[in-house]
Amino acid sequence: MKVLATVGVAALMTMGLAAQASAFSLNPKPTTSLTITGPTTLSAFGTTINCTSTFGGSINASGVGSISSASFSGSGCGIVSPSGLPWTVTAIDATHADITNVKVVVAGLVTCGPGTVHGTLVGTQPTKTLSFTGTIGSCSVASNPTVTSSVALSITNP
Repeated sequence: MKVLATVGVAALMTMGLAAQASAFSLNPKPTTSLTITGPTTLSAFGTTINCTSTFGGSINASGVGSISSASFSGSGCGIVSPSGLPWTVTAIDATHADITNVKVVVAGLVTCGPGTVHGTLVGTQPTKTLSFTGTIGSCSVASNPTVTSSVALSITNP
């Protein structure tokens, strides 16, 4: 079943939330509240679900982020649920971040993940425009084409 659920994975990743050691850090730091929203797609077992995803999280004073909430709305999206929150987002270079241990459950039966979603800050930084794509278990997720952050984000190499 391909389930189009932006599993907050993309949001987390694109949000630039990081928990692993890295020379790069997410900004602004600290940010106590951050929301990423937009069209996403989840594909699994030949089925695709298009949803509007909303991811919530924060970035600590060290530039480490955490995605602590994820929800999916739209036709057929009520069957997609996040699992294993919080998800960790680590800045890997000047424009990219990885969201790790992303997992969603579809219809209470199919578990997608855990896996890594790759995020990109789109355009000149700081930016509110993000994109993501990744394989989580036997499923794939992607922004469709971008998602939007409530806070302008950037990645720096301190």
